Amino acid sequence: MQYSVSNRPSIRQVSEDQIIPLLVESAERNEAALAASLGYSTTQFRRICLSELGEPIGSFTRRARLERAAGRLALEQTTVSQISEEAGYLSEEAFSKAFRRHFDCSPSIFRELNQTADCLMPGYLISRGLRGRLPQTVKLAVGDGLTTRFIYDGPVFLARILPNGAIDWLPR
Repeated sequence: MQYSVSNRPSIRQVSEDQIIPLLVESAERNEAALAASLGYSTTQFRRICLSELGEPIGSFTRRARLERAAGRLALEQTTVSQISEEAGYLSEEAFSKAFRRHFDCSPSIFRELNQTADCLMPGYLISRGLRGRLPQTVKLAVGDGLTTRFIYDGPVFLARILPNGAIDWLPR
């Protein structure tokens, strides 16, 4: 449904239930077009998303795409290059760099170490329509004997506990 100024939801009515599918499932990557689809300016849409999701739009969509890719790496035999393309990256190298920055390991190492449904994160589950079963924590193997734990409040990323025990509170 396209909204005009007269029939758009008030700011109090816009919730993560409307925003998350729009950000995760939409092929549109342009914030202005996404904002216009709800009848808001880009600035107001950014404020609403930050308020509802606890992180900026770009950070949320990047994280959701990487989490969806991580789930696919764990469960599917699809090539890394195909997963990177479907995640919206222009090259496998750009995808690998973003993946390594977020998960502290390469996509191929991640696939090797996490061949289980226990490592499915909100970004993957949301993309499969499973919003009712989002985990509060996800523990991933990132190296020989090293793990990283991600902590969530529903789809909202709260923190990650690094292999050295440090806590990273800010989304990337």
